[in-house]
Amino acid sequence: IASEAEAVAKLIAAEILPGVGRYAGEQFIDRGVPVVVLRPTIIYGPFSYTWTVSFANRLWSGQWGTFGRAGEGKCNLVYVTDVVQAIYRAMESDDAIGGTFNVNGDEIITWNDYFSRFNQALGRPPLRALNAWPIAVKSRMISPVRVAGRFALTRFNSTLMQLNAKSSLAAKYMKVTESSLKLTPTSDQLKLYGLDVEYPLDRARDQLGYAPQVGVSQGLEFGAAWLRQQGLLF
Repeated sequence: IASEAEAVAKLIAAEILPGVGRYAGEQFIDRGVPVVVLRPTIIYGPFSYTWTVSFANRLWSGQWGTFGRAGEGKCNLVYVTDVVQAIYRAMESDDAIGGTFNVNGDEIITWNDYFSRFNQALGRPPLRALNAWPIAVKSRMISPVRVAGRFALTRFNSTLMQLNAKSSLAAKYMKVTESSLKLTPTSDQLKLYGLDVEYPLDRARDQLGYAPQVGVSQGLEFGAAWLRQQGLLF
């Protein structure tokens, strides 16, 4: 279980800001500042680009689906306000100092369930069941394109933007490529969708008094309402 949990943590960290949180924590510890380590899982809801906005766009496209057995891994969702609750409780508790706490939701569902229930909250037609094997092959084939794209955006962003503005053909090609990359899960993402691992809350409950308040159905409805209000569905 420990090795699987660490694998999931690495996959999640790769989606956000790799190494930043650990580096900042080490700096505080070196200065003698009291530190509490919170380990939130899949933070969804308003302002969550990785787990809410990006998946909403995938679902809205009509080209996303469920992944059969490859999507039956555990999706450890925690709503953003429950993370805020955990932060507040950690700040208020002297017993928390020096501790490490998982911050998870109460309801653990599969990734397939997450896609289906989020899709329903968005008011979209039912999802198709996809064959994960050709998607995995495609993901490996376009992996070099992802790497090259990141490099090009980092080094030649202004040039690419000028080309996009001046050439309709180049703009069309860039848009098609970007869409294909966004709608094809990476190899690491596919691994995440299949991992069967949970993060227990016992320590956070006992020492922090943490108790998740927002269930998955309610959280997805809140997230969908926020997306509509912000005009982020297209």
